[in-house]
Amino acid sequence: MPKESPPDGQAMARAATRLLTGLTKGPGDIALPIMAELDYRMRAFVLLALMSLVALPTKADVWLNEVNVTRTGSWYGGLFENSSARRLFCAAGTDSVVGQNFRIVIYPNADAFVEVIDRTWDFADDDDISFAIEIESVRLDLEGQSWITALTWDLVDPTLTQRLFESLSSGSQIDVLSQSDSLLARFSLNGSRTSIEAMLSCLDELRG
Repeated sequence: MPKESPPDGQAMARAATRLLTGLTKGPGDIALPIMAELDYRMRAFVLLALMSLVALPTKADVWLNEVNVTRTGSWYGGLFENSSARRLFCAAGTDSVVGQNFRIVIYPNADAFVEVIDRTWDFADDDDISFAIEIESVRLDLEGQSWITALTWDLVDPTLTQRLFESLSSGSQIDVLSQSDSLLARFSLNGSRTSIEAMLSCLDELRG
């Protein structure tokens, strides 16, 4: 996609919907801290602050390798490798300052899902769960799966997928809510559009 004329949210959503044709769930764990352009003293201060807030990576992080990833604002997007399964996949996502993770994952065989991770959660493993995503005035009520420390939602509904991508590309904040509307997680959308574009370009390349 030419950098001088980035697509609008609807165009990107339509492109994403064309690319997403099926799913098998597969939650993982990712922690990709993003450091702004700061002088060395400020970087050291921020690093110490983050170390005090964010849980250390677990063994689940070992399988994740970055291959070609770009970062914009608080988001990242591009090509990753699942080293344990020896599979490449494309993803876009972000991390909060309290160690929660939000990402979209797409494998080239069309497996695709959204996952939200918090290592302090204690949900039932591999169970059905209802939750919601709110982006500005848009609310998506989802039927997903719980995985102890993660929630996932399969990207198999074209209408909901299009609404999600449109909202992610134009909003400023995303809230993840429980079935009772309690706030589970909150993320900035600064840089989301560029990172989602990188993910979709990655998928185009993988699929040839």
